[in-house]
Amino acid sequence: MLERKRSVPEPILFAFVSLLMIVGFLHESLLLGRIFSPADILFTTKSFRSSGPASYEPLNRLLIDPVLQFQPWIAFNREQLHAGRLPLWNPYAGCGAPHLANGQSAVFDPFLLPAYLGSLPEAFAWIALLRLWFASLGMYALVRFWGWGAWGRWFSGLTFPLCGFLVVWLEYPVVSSAVWLPWLVLASELLVHRPTPRSLAATALCTAGCLLGGHVQTSAHVLLFVGCLAVYRGILSRPKVAAVWFGAICLGVAIAAVEVVPLAHYLSRSPVWADRSTENRGPSSFSTPRLADSVCTALPYAYGSQRRGHPHLAKAIGAENLNESSGAFVGLATLLWLAPASWKLRRERSVIGFLVAAAVFGWLASLRMPIVDNLLRAIPVIDVMDHRRMSLWTAFALSALGGAGIDAVARGEGEVRRITGLAWVLLAAVCLVPAVSISRFEPMIQQRARAHYAAAAASTPGADPAEYRARADRQTRETLRFVPRYYSTAAIQLLALASIAGAIRCASLSPMRASAFLFVIVLADLWGFGLGLNPAIPRESYEARPPILSILSEVPGARILALGDEWPPNTAMRFGLSDVRNYDSIEVARYFDWFEPIYEPNSRGSRTSRREVTWERVERSVDRLVAAGVCRVISPAPPPPGAFDRVREIEGVWVVDLPGDPVVSLPPAAASPGSYLWTTRELERLAPGEKIVVREIAMPGWRAEVDGRRIEIDTNGDPFMKIPIEGRPLRVELRYVPIEVEIGVWTSCSALMIAVFALTLPPEFRSTRIVGARLGRNHAAGVVS
Repeated sequence: MLERKRSVPEPILFAFVSLLMIVGFLHESLLLGRIFSPADILFTTKSFRSSGPASYEPLNRLLIDPVLQFQPWIAFNREQLHAGRLPLWNPYAGCGAPHLANGQSAVFDPFLLPAYLGSLPEAFAWIALLRLWFASLGMYALVRFWGWGAWGRWFSGLTFPLCGFLVVWLEYPVVSSAVWLPWLVLASELLVHRPTPRSLAATALCTAGCLLGGHVQTSAHVLLFVGCLAVYRGILSRPKVAAVWFGAICLGVAIAAVEVVPLAHYLSRSPVWADRSTENRGPSSFSTPRLADSVCTALPYAYGSQRRGHPHLAKAIGAENLNESSGAFVGLATLLWLAPASWKLRRERSVIGFLVAAAVFGWLASLRMPIVDNLLRAIPVIDVMDHRRMSLWTAFALSALGGAGIDAVARGEGEVRRITGLAWVLLAAVCLVPAVSISRFEPMIQQRARAHYAAAAASTPGADPAEYRARADRQTRETLRFVPRYYSTAAIQLLALASIAGAIRCASLSPMRASAFLFVIVLADLWGFGLGLNPAIPRESYEARPPILSILSEVPGARILALGDEWPPNTAMRFGLSDVRNYDSIEVARYFDWFEPIYEPNSRGSRTSRREVTWERVERSVDRLVAAGVCRVISPAPPPPGAFDRVREIEGVWVVDLPGDPVVSLPPAAASPGSYLWTTRELERLAPGEKIVVREIAMPGWRAEVDGRRIEIDTNGDPFMKIPIEGRPLRVELRYVPIEVEIGVWTSCSALMIAVFALTLPPEFRSTRIVGARLGRNHAAGVVS
């Protein structure tokens, strides 16, 4: 008798297909040897131009933050962890700054394991792969729990990792926090449905993973979404369930305390919180809504982008950049057909009503629409956050609703058969208007582009007007080429949707085939949007070292300062150099108390290293720069004649040499980030009563010991540290060991032990009644439906 052939379980098959899809999406970096990094953007500066092609246009001008922050920080994390140290202090930025505490360094983000265990820069692509695959599996598992059919499960699971939000922010810590949303929703639903130690521990671990991802603002939006769903499920009417749910969230925060506690302490020492509180005009005032961005939910490239070959029209129209405007995109067909079709199933799947409300609320919040925006600004802590990225709510909800909608199409629901598609034909006609008429506006487009870039050249030190004029002409050509192609493609897609609707209405196309066509159209739409958006560059471009680097490295341990577009903040960190500026959203307040004179004030009045620095400011602040150990100032424009003694021009870049000292006045025998050690050989060079001067910002947590005896660090007069020496000591040690990190580590370890114990509790000790009466079958069916 023949054995019955076993088929592959659907979840395993889905995981395999999802993995293949994401590998194909990232194939250039994973299979063709290219580097998943936008570092080619550095070739737009004069310093790096000699290392690359002349007049280089980067693959995506918008993605500057991964080059200046996240990828150097990942490399720094890896280096310190391999050396057996926690990366607590970053000496390369802003005269030193807390590193683990800045949050976005994401030292404990589990998605960074490929970087810690493998090699860089190859690991950047594997990090992206893990993030997207994790999101895909989480969405599939969640909608399966909700009762979606096979079409819906596969649709939601394959579209969510390709949605606008996850793709545009793929190289940012934002995604490491966002991909936990489906998993945390699933764990929370299980906890509300049947509160057991395991569901409590799962909710806590997902909460911790979200917080450890590195973006506290996105984590807050995720937790707010999950909390609203829990309220929708009725936990407020069951106090014991609510208490267990809240306890699970608190346990998750405790597991992530190793990052949360230092971050909270750092915020208290930074001007960012006060600046954002000042910018928040209160719940009674009304913001100007971002209506122009609403179009990008359906057509993400409606205004082009900063990708190579695209025009960048958003600024001229008053819209946000692509990353901020297109986060809610999940495919045109999802928005216009599948998500609305899910409404038919709202009675048998109770969560659909919540998802519709969440999609609308997140969309309105991301557009800063009045009432919704005012409500968010009335909530403490939430009021200082940027809610443009609540488009995550919309993308997540549309992906889930699209899955329910394609289930409805596959089942041939009556309302689906009544769709005529006439509205889509009219929209196609609207899209064809700019496609066929854009060429008539060429003179006006060229005139405005040239005026814009002429003004930009006039306000940019060292700018070449001819180069900016060439950029204006390139923008004109790209507009005339891109707009007809993109809008014609949108019109074709709309006509295809109308044709499918007509075929269903005439019964010439079966519901199953219609579902297959819609599935393919949505995936093709998402693929076309995201493919190549995150650059994959040749290895030699990533590893390029500009000729000026040898000049900047002449004085070991010295710092640099750059003006204009040259060497943006933190670029130096890529090459082991120190920059007197920082580029983090959280910076040390004491830094600005000392360095405020080198920065031009900005329009918002906030204190940040991203403000402009001019030669006039440098000339007036030479003493402070020298005191901070700055030895080189770089600019694309020459300094005022006679302002500085030694000036050099190197490949079109001007370098001023300052009489700066090394960062540490007395070089230590052993030093590592956040730790210095002086031994007898160095200490013998000190004169009686002299102090060791360490030109790094003094922060609570720095500890100095002389021959094992704790002494107070002198911080009078400037923000730097001075260690007083008496007699002839044998050993002087300075370490950064902040108490908040110690508290965080112990709290995280204790909470993690509780969660692990709850997960591994023997069966005889598990109870489905840990919060009171057993939940009835009616409620359970309401969750799954």
